[in-house]
Amino acid sequence: MALKNRSGEERGAALVEAAILLPLIVMLIFGLIAFGRAYNAKVTATHAAREGVRVLAVTGDQGLAETAAADAAASLDSTLLTVDGSDTCTPGDPVEFHVNYVFNYDIPILGGRTVTIDEVGVMRCGG
Repeated sequence: MALKNRSGEERGAALVEAAILLPLIVMLIFGLIAFGRAYNAKVTATHAAREGVRVLAVTGDQGLAETAAADAAASLDSTLLTVDGSDTCTPGDPVEFHVNYVFNYDIPILGGRTVTIDEVGVMRCGG
């Protein structure tokens, strides 16, 4: 009879351990998902900055460069994306193109935060 009680106590202990660890495991899983989404947004913003500065350096047209950067970042929320290039492109001088993206994430228990991803592309202007 003592074995039956002991078995029931062990199941109860396992249930308590699971109840303690489950929130931590859920936080870890959602944290990994948020990190993956943030890293994807950073890589996409880097690609958009590189594409924008390439078009700006080749054509010298800021509007065309901003359109190219926005098209390269099509997977990001366009309302949270800001693209901006230099007004002048003197042949032989470097030109910069900036891409800013506001990334929002929410992890259960820890709450939500906002991170701004800033990427800069630099290239020498063509002639």
